[in-house]
Amino acid sequence: MKSKKYYFIFLTLLSLIILTSESVGNKLHSNTSGTDSTHYNYRSVGKDNEIKTTSFYLTMRDGVKIAVSLNLPSDLKKGERLPTILHQTRYWRSMDLRWPANMFSSRFIDLYSKIVKAGVLNRYAVVNIDVRGTGASFGNQKNPFSQEQSQDGYEIADWIVKQDWSDSTIGLIGASYTGMTAEFLLAKKHPNVKAVMSLYTGFDFYDEMVSPGGIYNEYFLKTYGSFCTLLDNDVFIVPNMPESRVIKGVTPVQKNGKELLKAALADHKKNCNMYAQTQAVNYRDDPAPDGSLQSIDEISLHTFIDNINSANVPVCLYTGWFDGSFALGSARLFNNLKGNQNKLIIGPWDHGGIYNCSPYVQEKSTFDRMGEIMKFFDFHLKKKANGLDQEAPVRYFTMGEDKWKTATEWPPADIKQQSFYFCPSNELATQQQVQSIGYDTYIADSLAGTGNNTRSESMLFRLTSPKMYDSRAERDKRLLCYTSKKLEQNLEVTGHPLITLFIDADTTDAGFFVYLEDIDENGEVHYITEGLFRAIHRNSLGSLGYKDVVPQYTYRKSYSSPLKKNEISKIEFDLLPTSFVFKKGHYIRIAISLGDKDHYKAVTPIGTKIHVYRNAVYPSKIILPIAPQ
Repeated sequence: MKSKKYYFIFLTLLSLIILTSESVGNKLHSNTSGTDSTHYNYRSVGKDNEIKTTSFYLTMRDGVKIAVSLNLPSDLKKGERLPTILHQTRYWRSMDLRWPANMFSSRFIDLYSKIVKAGVLNRYAVVNIDVRGTGASFGNQKNPFSQEQSQDGYEIADWIVKQDWSDSTIGLIGASYTGMTAEFLLAKKHPNVKAVMSLYTGFDFYDEMVSPGGIYNEYFLKTYGSFCTLLDNDVFIVPNMPESRVIKGVTPVQKNGKELLKAALADHKKNCNMYAQTQAVNYRDDPAPDGSLQSIDEISLHTFIDNINSANVPVCLYTGWFDGSFALGSARLFNNLKGNQNKLIIGPWDHGGIYNCSPYVQEKSTFDRMGEIMKFFDFHLKKKANGLDQEAPVRYFTMGEDKWKTATEWPPADIKQQSFYFCPSNELATQQQVQSIGYDTYIADSLAGTGNNTRSESMLFRLTSPKMYDSRAERDKRLLCYTSKKLEQNLEVTGHPLITLFIDADTTDAGFFVYLEDIDENGEVHYITEGLFRAIHRNSLGSLGYKDVVPQYTYRKSYSSPLKKNEISKIEFDLLPTSFVFKKGHYIRIAISLGDKDHYKAVTPIGTKIHVYRNAVYPSKIILPIAPQ
């Protein structure tokens, strides 16, 4: 038993030595990886003692104390004023480590270490806070994005501009949840906020996170809710993240921190749980069971788009094709932003940009994300003439071809729509059927699923490798599939595929899951993207008050329309956006299921039988957005 203990300590020390080895020396960073689109020189590495960190509480208007970590250059000269990067998190602004790991600086294991290091080494002040009700902060969370929380951010921005080290300009940064806190603070229109860098975030909370296509996101919400409850009890555990074993808890503030932390954690007992808060929400306008929300739209960014636009602040959006539903969310936000200084970057990444998940180049991502952040802030906060204004508004990575491309808008203007129709013998063809009859039968399979290394696991940092969606050929045996003939030339799909199904069913409701796949010359099946939709929402097409790139469904209860048994209904919905080249000699496949047992709440009764029609009267099809050759 003792030998195992010492072996664990040895491994811990060894891993921390590796983690901190980059702190030695100085260099300018210019990444030349094949998956980088541009290069930017900035200082990326320096010694730990070049960063001075202090932590303390700031008291808000209602008496709630917010924990703050202030990071400044240790050689800050008297009278020197710096722009500030503000980051607001519910995942702990800093981590307290167990012995012997605490002999090292926790900065090299913190989730936000790169932001702090790069920011300070490039002469920015970096302010990192625990939002109210989380980490070492007092108060509680009534919902994930309360107006009280955003007002806290506004007050902290007020505090920043009054400090003698501040030049009064502020950039907001965040990824995932913390990116959305930045966007919600932007909606408060603080006059000193001059730029926002938002990574891996959404726009429509209902359609992109809680119930994509109207189908409850069971696995994500349940797992995420449990994770947040652990955090609120000062416990950090993430599977597939070995370093979480050495994390003791959130770092207390420096003065009387341990005693104050105990009191703060007592406040957190009253926090909401997102799973409990959304489990009974079937429609967009359903209230939360605890009464904290009358509608999910109260915490959805699209509700605040007018305020965001009136702030007149440039926003850079950064996402990946496998980033949950957030490539869609980022595209939506980009298309609803006004002004000509906004940017959209979409790479071949998962949530968090850990992996390049392009089907034919699967590896750890080496893209210089921090270079993009520094370039954006240097231009807007320091007014550096670094060429950012000469870059196209949209940069996206085309998988299969594995090449970066640019556009002035999203989707690119030169995209054309091409229909591929369902045909007899499970074929997919560009010619519509002329027969007036014809359908295929499919029976719901309760074992149909997508496995445990998908975009859903990505959202929780649970991917085990960049090879996502394994065993597709085997999984497709449980699905209804339509496959094209061998392609005679390369075919680039860039944008938002749209599926149209004509069906009848022996039930009143069903969930449809559609997968776009590539079959290579060896017969291996590769997942490209997917879409899902609950049939009872098919008549809820309408307006939510924002411009959309896909058919916009309201998912409101008044439009709910049960299927009528044996009556043909039209089901039309989008697949998540992608950019992929189907190569000459490959095949395009559409695979259809009535459920995903691994991730989404089952809405289709077991054994449900459907007919998918494929004839001249009812032409089921997939519309692919095709780029010119």
